[in-house]
Amino acid sequence: MIGHRAPEALIVGRRALDGISGYRLLDDLAWRSDVGRWLLRCSLTICNVGNGPIPGTTDWSVLVADSYPAGSIKIFPAADGGITETFPHQRYNAAPIGDRPWRRGEICVTTPGRVLGRLARSDEPDTAEARLSWHVERALAWLECASADELRLPGDPYEIPDFPLGEDAPFAFAEDSSTLNTLFDGGHRVGIAEVVRFRRPLRDTRVVRRFLSKRKQELKRVSWGAAVPSMGPGEAETALWLLLQSEPVIGPWQAPGDVRRVAPSAEGPG
Repeated sequence: MIGHRAPEALIVGRRALDGISGYRLLDDLAWRSDVGRWLLRCSLTICNVGNGPIPGTTDWSVLVADSYPAGSIKIFPAADGGITETFPHQRYNAAPIGDRPWRRGEICVTTPGRVLGRLARSDEPDTAEARLSWHVERALAWLECASADELRLPGDPYEIPDFPLGEDAPFAFAEDSSTLNTLFDGGHRVGIAEVVRFRRPLRDTRVVRRFLSKRKQELKRVSWGAAVPSMGPGEAETALWLLLQSEPVIGPWQAPGDVRRVAPSAEGPG
């Protein structure tokens, strides 16, 4: 948008970044009409690199809502000079869409509080002076943990890799080690799953209602409560389930797949 000027609150937040150790501005705030966000390009430098998978300095794209300090703040690896792998607490890090200067692997700096809280402030502020700085400081903490392979700690809730499903509905699961042991105690390693799809405010979701053997013998029925609608006759979709020795990931935590086939909707600030 010609003449689109950054709001004063965002300018205040940007200036506050200058005091963060490890942060360096590459390109100042620029309006991106294709995503309706302000783009700030920066480099982040961490000290405890060692032999870890994260270089000492990497480049990043920060996308900020025009309503700052309200609205979303999203941090993506830069298309040039950014990390290319996918780590825990990160979206599938596919190649950029078109000529956008960022990859699609948004990092999550808000969810893993127990992990990043050791290295950065835990409570997200809501002021113009502090909120953007909080996100950048947490990004630095995320990099420190990723380099040390400490993004997942013993006792953390299990996180499945982010699969590039595009427009397809994601899966939700309600399994833990005890329920899975019950399911597989009979020696079954492959079978059929009955799946129901239900609408959510932002995106449809699929959940497994029944696990069946190859011969369609019921092995386990999953109770989801009132949040998931009852499944009537003929409403179930059929899926294949199989037991693997470990998660199907390409290190550090990337779901297998051809990044050239990732739908554009798999990325996006919004």
